[in-house]
Amino acid sequence: MVLFMQLAFVLPLVLLLFLGSQGYGQVRDFKQTKNFISEKLHCCSVPFTPSDPSRKVVAVDIDQDGSVALFYSSDMVPQTFNLFDLYKESDTSTGIQLYKDAKFVQFHLSPERTRVISFATHNEAKEVYNAFLDLLRLCIKDTVSFAGLNFHQTIEMINGRVEKWSWGFTQVVTASADGSVVLVRGGSPDFRFNLLDLKDPYYKEGMVKNGIEAVTCTYGTVAPASWINFYKGDQSVGFLKLDCAPESQMKILLEALLHLQSLCKR
Repeated sequence: MVLFMQLAFVLPLVLLLFLGSQGYGQVRDFKQTKNFISEKLHCCSVPFTPSDPSRKVVAVDIDQDGSVALFYSSDMVPQTFNLFDLYKESDTSTGIQLYKDAKFVQFHLSPERTRVISFATHNEAKEVYNAFLDLLRLCIKDTVSFAGLNFHQTIEMINGRVEKWSWGFTQVVTASADGSVVLVRGGSPDFRFNLLDLKDPYYKEGMVKNGIEAVTCTYGTVAPASWINFYKGDQSVGFLKLDCAPESQMKILLEALLHLQSLCKR
């Protein structure tokens, strides 16, 4: 009788531990997959090299458009990229890699640049690798058709993205149908110009469209940031300073500003 009671107590506990220790196997939706990755990073990530603990990824932010931000254990600037924009060596590759027996997941930003999340064991790395592969299926690539957007809708879309990626302070774009623009930073007007007066500077030929330039983040600098620059010929008339937004987001913001410009009339 005593043995039966002991088994009756122990077996459910063993079953609970077994089920609770299952790895990344069951089907998950976007939110569950994102939470799984976050929990794995919180409990199990390690520095890529033991001699440099600041390189440990401790948290991640993932949006449903595929945007990813990796946060580190030090004051290192978060590293951002988009799963859909990763460099692919072939039509069958994903840009996400896990080598045989490796303890880290690697993201290829370009042929030369990668970002890495390291773990203590290969199994932990494999679980997170599979979760990121699932995100490619669960995320929706952020493609925007501007053809149907009117002036006010375009302004709202621009400010929504500026608010999301704004660097350290509030920035707002206000505009009138005649092309007049005011860039408000920290609650105060900072730059005033007209979209219809913008022209490409000669020294940036091919790098600027209709006087508007999108500059993606340059890592390795003291305070890396992304920029939207506005030019009236060789004169800079304004800019937006943004966090290290993925290249895909910068392209969308640039195209939105160009669409706004096309809607203006004097």
